Order: sequence, then structure tokens, then C-alpha cells
Amino acid sequence: MFSLASPPTTTGRFLVGFLFLASLTRSLMAQESALPGADLSQDAGEGRLTRVIDAVPLRGEDIRLRMALRLEEAEIPACGPQEAEPGVIVSASDDCESGAFGWLRIDGRPAAGPGEELRTVRVASSQWSVEEVKVRVPADALELLFGVLLEGEGPMWADDVQLAVRQPDGAWRRFPIPNADCESVGNGGRPAAWGGIDPAWEARIDRDAPYEGSGAIRITRTRSEPGTK
Repeated sequence: MFSLASPPTTTGRFLVGFLFLASLTRSLMAQESALPGADLSQDAGEGRLTRVIDAVPLRGEDIRLRMALRLEEAEIPACGPQEAEPGVIVSASDDCESGAFGWLRIDGRPAAGPGEELRTVRVASSQWSVEEVKVRVPADALELLFGVLLEGEGPMWADDVQLAVRQPDGAWRRFPIPNADCESVGNGGRPAAWGGIDPAWEARIDRDAPYEGSGAIRITRTRSEPGTK
């Protein structure tokens, strides 16, 4: 079983370091395909930020995506009650979608098509709420896609995004993600290392009242969907 803990030998540490650097290089290359302007077949009716990493080192592992979310309650459209407890995996097909979410998808070989998208429990509050989704990575996984999204007008905020791997002793160890603290600014003022947002939306680093640290990602709509005012 893959473990993030390195063996106590010099050779083991070298091999783990080499594999990690190779995995990180593949991850950063994959993220280029998720930068603004790339076709991720996403719905312009949602503001979605995306990360893409190599899933091969995580095959067979239990992983957890956790993040802090909040949004402006006054802008949330009417929505039926969501029948799920905090921390429970919620399918993207659920009736109640308006709000702020974390999301995760695991893709295998291209012929199999995209994997099922899983979402955290809906957040529709101006108070920070820490939500998570857990899943086991399939043995044939190739890419892990995850991020945050807004259904409705927003704005929403996201902070402290954590991807963790369950260890043999049951503890969770964080998997390194560049700009997981949502504080670094990249090209055009967008959050560094995050991409994939539709041009109808805007993502920026907001320094006002983050969950922790000095900044959080803020997503807001910049233009209406076709046919709306």
C-alpha cells in the first residue's frame, strides 16, 4: 500500500523523493490543462475552480478532501431541503444544488469516460463551515480532479483546501498541494495554481475575513447566463 511516510534508509528516502518530484511535475503539467480558457466542458451556470493531479500514486488509498466554505446568504435562490448529514458524500445529481460546494472526481482510462462527481454537503451560510468528502481511489485511476464551485449568483469564499491520505494507523496525512491555503496571487490576479473557471465568473484572492491566514478565494459572477438579465 502506498504510504506518504518514507522508509528509514537513505536509498528509500531517495526513491520516495524522486517519486514525489516526478508526481508533482506530472501534477503541475496536468494543471496547465485546467487553466482559464481550457475546455473542461463545464456549465457556465456555475463558478468552478479546478485542480488536477496525478492519481497513480494514490491508487487504492482512502483520501479526504476538506475545505472551509461560506457565501452571501441573500443571494441564494430558493432550494428544497437537502437530506444529508454534514460530511456525507452528496452526488452532483441531488435536487438541491444552489450554494457553495467542494467537489471531487476521479478519472480512469479515457475509454471509460469521466468518473462520478462527488460533492460536499451544500453550504448556504455567511459563516465559515468546514466540509469534507472521502473516497477510495480506484486501482485504475489516472487523474484526480477537485476544487470548489458556486451554484447561484454568489459570491462565495473558499479557504484552507486540504487533500489527505489515510495512513495504516488511521491518521490522515496531508498531501502537498501548491496554494492550498488560498493566499498566493497568480496571473491576472487569479488564485495561483488554480484554474478552469468559466469567463462568466471571476476568482480572486480576498484579504477580508479569511477562514485562516491572510487570504481566501472569492468567486463571483461577472455576467449573466444567456437569456437572463
